[in-house]
Amino acid sequence: MSEGSRWQRRSRSSRDTDPSPTPTPKPPAPIILGARPAAIHPHPADHDSGTTQSLSGDVAGAASQSEGQHQRAGGDKPIVVLRSRDDNRNSSVSPGPTPGPAPGDAIPHSSHPHPAPHAPYPTQQQRHTSTSQQGVEPGKNRLAAPPEMKQSIKIIDENFRWVDAGIDDLVDQTDYLVVGAIGLQGSGKSTIVSMLAGNTAQDPYRNYVFQPQVKETREDAMFQTLGVDMFVSPERIIFLDTQPANSSSLLDYVIRQEKKYPQEYTSAENCIEMQSLQIASFLMTVCHVILVTQDWFTDLMFLRSLLTAEMLRPQTHSSNHEGSQSNSQDDSPEFHPTVVFVLNKAIQDDFAPETYTDMKLTLQNIFRSSKLRCQGAVNMHKDNVVSAMKAKEEGCDSDINLFLLPTMEYYKAEPESILTSLPEYRGFPSFGFLLRSLRNQVYSIPRMPMTPSPLSERNWFHFAARTWEAVKKSQLIAEYNRLLP
Repeated sequence: MSEGSRWQRRSRSSRDTDPSPTPTPKPPAPIILGARPAAIHPHPADHDSGTTQSLSGDVAGAASQSEGQHQRAGGDKPIVVLRSRDDNRNSSVSPGPTPGPAPGDAIPHSSHPHPAPHAPYPTQQQRHTSTSQQGVEPGKNRLAAPPEMKQSIKIIDENFRWVDAGIDDLVDQTDYLVVGAIGLQGSGKSTIVSMLAGNTAQDPYRNYVFQPQVKETREDAMFQTLGVDMFVSPERIIFLDTQPANSSSLLDYVIRQEKKYPQEYTSAENCIEMQSLQIASFLMTVCHVILVTQDWFTDLMFLRSLLTAEMLRPQTHSSNHEGSQSNSQDDSPEFHPTVVFVLNKAIQDDFAPETYTDMKLTLQNIFRSSKLRCQGAVNMHKDNVVSAMKAKEEGCDSDINLFLLPTMEYYKAEPESILTSLPEYRGFPSFGFLLRSLRNQVYSIPRMPMTPSPLSERNWFHFAARTWEAVKKSQLIAEYNRLLP
């Protein structure tokens, strides 16, 4: 053996046995104690506390030797190895056996544990759990009724664009009824729909859900509603009020205001006519019940425009393109709304049984070829409204949906008792009695499904938005407009 190797072995043994401090670099005890976090400390909170249980005996010995050297030096503070805060957690994580402390090691401060900073965590977790068990949204009751509407909102503006603000007042339930109103200017559409929604004859105009014509508006021969308005009653009845059909005042408004109508219309007259057809086609697609209001009997041009709108309305089952469901959609019957003709401001002669029968026969002849549900839903002889009409109609084959309403009493309420004042002879029931009968019959109309699958209120709103876009982009309506003079 060479002298160089003997000298190296002699110097290594002298360094191991010599207790005095040597200038040799001290072993990196803090680095050795800070082993890989993935193997020793599964939780980030355990990284700061050293764990001697997961170290081998040689590492512990090296650490104790370095501590003894620092204690003998007297100038440095000895390194203190602390145990983990949770012995059970460390014992379950430690992969190897726990070695005992070597002689000369610093005694860990196990008798005086360090206060855990995460002590209130179980209390906070329990408090959060109790809060989450009460409901997803604290302070909101799931069984509470939806907020009631006070005024109507617009879903189609004056520029015939769809407005999405109405969906906030709808809920996800399928028990609802959609009632729309269409008619000529001043026929009482907004007033009748407001009465069906809950207003009374004694309410001022400003409290009506749909603003009717005021005195100044009637004197100026102007319209009141522009576009389509929506209101949802507490009984979940969705009412739609529309602008007047074929209105001359609306035409005058477009001409005087110099409003730019779409380029596809050749004149302002054609624009007003096509807008009336679009609104009627829209109502025939999204409404269960359509109230056709008139204040005199009858305008044949207006009734024929309803037949034209029925011909031009879009298909309701064309939104789904799946092959498995397309066959079932072809077999399902097409949706047709129930149409109720309301003669508003009827006089005493209109309530005569002969006149009422003639009006029903006239309407039946006009809508003979129509697929709209015009019969068997609403009439004057249900609930013994007018007993003489029931006796007269026994020999009549027509059962058209025709209802008469007299002029509304604005300034006085009906007497509660016959002893207060004797009512004058009118030849027909009062407006309030007939309005309650109309409301009951309209609310009891069967609700036919608009689509093969049932729609909730919110889904109906999206369906109505798609229908309106389909009506505006309809090629059939565009072709009809091209053929207009």
